Amino acid sequence: MKNLHKKERIELTITCIGVIFLIFLVIRGAQRIQVKKNSMNKTGKAVTSSMSEPVSFKRAEVERSKIEKGWGRDPFFLATANAGNTELGDLIVNGIVWDEKNPYAIINTDVVKVGDKLGNMTVIKITENSVILEENGERHILKLNVF
Repeated sequence: MKNLHKKERIELTITCIGVIFLIFLVIRGAQRIQVKKNSMNKTGKAVTSSMSEPVSFKRAEVERSKIEKGWGRDPFFLATANAGNTELGDLIVNGIVWDEKNPYAIINTDVVKVGDKLGNMTVIKITENSVILEENGERHILKLNVF
């Protein structure tokens, strides 16, 4: 080694480090294959274990628990809004998501679409700046609340 120049020593050192690294990768890959073979049962299927079973729930129950905890209604859950005994004076249009085919309105904290009920009122039409409700054959127009 004494006869090698400095450049040749550096090349030899880098080559040795690379060979050691490759040997490490081959051994590690072989260990993974061995572990995978050991986890197979006689039928050839992998043996898996589960720490817990998946929890199943109904969307309506989750919505109810969120409301009870004070989180409010999920605006992305577009179930039919039904506010119970709602008076016209209590309703405020806070926003409108306008689309000619599928318009939505935010009335108080409820996201509604055409056909949804708010108490005994039905959403008849949603325009770009108002919502038309019908109650016992009488139509009411709620304007968008602009701040």
